Amino acid sequence: MLVVMDALRAVEHMKPDGYMDAILGSGVVRTEPGVGEVIDIPDAVYWSMVRTYSPNELHQRYAIYGCGPGCQLKRSLAWWGLRDDGSCGCSEYAAQMDAWGPTVCFRRIEEIVEHLREAAAKKGLPFLATAARMMTARAIEAAQQELDHATEEAKPPTWTDLVRARRA
Repeated sequence: MLVVMDALRAVEHMKPDGYMDAILGSGVVRTEPGVGEVIDIPDAVYWSMVRTYSPNELHQRYAIYGCGPGCQLKRSLAWWGLRDDGSCGCSEYAAQMDAWGPTVCFRRIEEIVEHLREAAAKKGLPFLATAARMMTARAIEAAQQELDHATEEAKPPTWTDLVRARRA
C-alpha cells in the first residue's frame, strides 16, 4: 500500500504520540514521480494501522477510498500552483476539514473561505471570495461523491492502484 507522506504529516498532530514512528517503522519511504514522497506499507499492516489510528468510520472511509473535503481543496489549489509552504497552516486546516467531513464543511463554508482569505493575505496573493467559495463548494461536493461512491464499491482501490493509474 503506497501512502503519500504529506498526507501523513498533515494529520500527525491529530494522532497519538508514536504515530509517525509506527508508520515509518512499518514500510519503506521512497519518491514516486509525479506523486512525491510515499511510504510503501504491507497491506495487512496498513489496514491494522487504519483501524488503530482512525478515530471514526468517516476517517476510515477516507483512508480507504481517498480524499476528504480538505484534501480535495488542496488538490484544486495545487492545480493552480498554490501549495502549502508551511506559513499558512493549510495542511493542518485541510486535515481538519477532512475530519469534519462534507456535511460540516458545507455548514462552515464561510469560515473556510475566511481561512483562505487569511492564507492569501499571508502570502501576498490576490483573493476573490466568490472564486474561493466556488472552489470550496466544489471540493466539498467531490468529497461527498467519493464518500457516496465508497459505500457502493465492494473493494476499494489501493494507493498502489491509484499511483499506477496516474503513471499510465
